Amino acid sequence: NIDFDIKEIVSTYYLRQSVEKLFCIAKTDLNLLPIRTHTEDTFRGFMFLIFISLVVFKIVKNSFEMSLTTVLTIMQHLKCKVYDDGIVVQELTAKQKEYLKLIVPK
Repeated sequence: NIDFDIKEIVSTYYLRQSVEKLFCIAKTDLNLLPIRTHTEDTFRGFMFLIFISLVVFKIVKNSFEMSLTTVLTIMQHLKCKVYDDGIVVQELTAKQKEYLKLIVPK
């Protein structure tokens, strides 16, 4: 029931289509569970986490020529020590160094 300018309708339609595509990625590739929230703040927080995870997912997926599952399997063995005043990353393997250079270029 809102009056839109003709140009706004087309851009809003494509925006809706992009959001639906991101939800599809979140549900299929990231295996996110259905939302069960009781407050708007919880829902907003959940949506923010989905957005961040999708951004990271797309960056990582676009950085590699191999399957994302393979990359994540190798990266899951990355270890760190957590202290009160910071986090120290343990020694990386050669593959982990290679993958991190692709994700975070200096």
